[in-house]
Amino acid sequence: MKQLVTDIEMVIQPLLTRRRMLILREAGVSEDLLDADVYRELRDAKKEYRRLKKESDKQQAVISEKERKIEEQNKEIQRLQKEIAALNKKLGKLDRPAKTSNNSSVPPSKNPIGVKHTNSLRKSSGKPNGGQPGHKGETLRQTEHPDHSHRCVPGACPCCGKVISLESLHAGERRQVIDLPKPVFPAVTEYISMEGVCSCGAHLKGEFPNEATAPVAYGPNIHATVAYLSTLQNLPFKRLKEAMRTLFNVNMSEGTISNILGRMRRYAAKGHEAIRRDILNTKVIGADESGVKINGELYWMWVFQTAVASYFFVDKGRASEIIKTHFPEGFMEQILVTDRLSAYFVIETENHQICLAHLLRNLVYLTLLSPECPWPVDMIELIGEAMKRWKTEGFSQHLHDEFKPKLDKLMKQDIKADPPEKQEAIVTFRDNLNKKKDYILTFLNTEGVPPDNNASERAIRPVKTKLKVSGQFKTMGGAEAYANLHSIVQTARKNGQDPFFALQTVAQLMGE
Repeated sequence: MKQLVTDIEMVIQPLLTRRRMLILREAGVSEDLLDADVYRELRDAKKEYRRLKKESDKQQAVISEKERKIEEQNKEIQRLQKEIAALNKKLGKLDRPAKTSNNSSVPPSKNPIGVKHTNSLRKSSGKPNGGQPGHKGETLRQTEHPDHSHRCVPGACPCCGKVISLESLHAGERRQVIDLPKPVFPAVTEYISMEGVCSCGAHLKGEFPNEATAPVAYGPNIHATVAYLSTLQNLPFKRLKEAMRTLFNVNMSEGTISNILGRMRRYAAKGHEAIRRDILNTKVIGADESGVKINGELYWMWVFQTAVASYFFVDKGRASEIIKTHFPEGFMEQILVTDRLSAYFVIETENHQICLAHLLRNLVYLTLLSPECPWPVDMIELIGEAMKRWKTEGFSQHLHDEFKPKLDKLMKQDIKADPPEKQEAIVTFRDNLNKKKDYILTFLNTEGVPPDNNASERAIRPVKTKLKVSGQFKTMGGAEAYANLHSIVQTARKNGQDPFFALQTVAQLMGE
């Protein structure tokens, strides 16, 4: 047994020696050291390892904290970069010229303080302001048939005190005073229906005239007056009520005024439809729209007009479907003169003419935005020259063919402006305009087509005046009454007729 153990030790000992050598080499300890020395070396190495491990953990914690702070700083840098970009974008907008009625579609009422409401694009003619030589003036003239005549007889002679007899006086200078009778009282006409029995036994009864719709009713002249003061003079109900009482001694409530306008709207319905049909029978039609408030909600008042007619209607939106609803026949044989609202270009027409007055104002804004960019100036000069030639030479295909290549060349011209944001704004405008470039010069080769939409803007302007005075429409019925009656009076004016007489004609339909 002992021999066996001895044999095993002899086998294992070399193995242990070799293992020891490997361990000592890996630990960096000399192989010649005794076991006690090896133990001390290993113990010291272990302590050093623990110290280094503790130091490493501390350094790793510091590194982790710094990495966390760096990540937070990166996030803060990204946030600040976004904020700087937003501020630069805002600064770019502030650096742009303010949009006013002179260089955009902003109404004059929204111009900043100090900005002129008007700034004509026309150049000075060099002539003085006011009437020019040869202009026929207007003044009050005496009538041949005055309603009343009074003799102004002199008193006693200031020299001798005698009184001159009437027989020795003769007519001298004449002067006339035009005035209104005051007070004005309404005329009350009573209608009595006479009744009787015919010899055949039938009971007969006289019929009342159409305006006698109730035991007491307002006549057509009062209806026309209320409509005139509300539609043309833009009086709100409270002031209209006061005007009727003060001027004509007619006391009525605001509800009565509303009822009168509602009846006038119904009486004018046939005339309103007749104007719509007349619009469709005209070759060139102008159109425009403007926002109105009805009981606090936004609606749109539209106008389609010609040289002899104006058709107004009010609806909720300003999309092409609204136009199709009121003009289901379409405009396949008409030329529309409008601004660049997309709704007008969705519906099918024979042709279009975009408003060059709008376009010129937009181009003026671009010249202020980037004075060094030549493209807006070149466009202004081209359009100005085309309009000038059209005024002097009239329309012709030759004139259109002369300016069309120049326009095409400008629409393809490279645009350079600084900074890039301004260049982008001009390029975007040019690209959007390029979609409608075929409608810029229609007036040059088409008879009766104006280069601008000023007539439609003039037609829609009283609507804004109405809102400024009255605030808003309370009901949809009130807005429709205004649209119907305004169509009547504007059409009457375009045909040289008295608007009040036109409203009287409408009021005569009472009872029908």
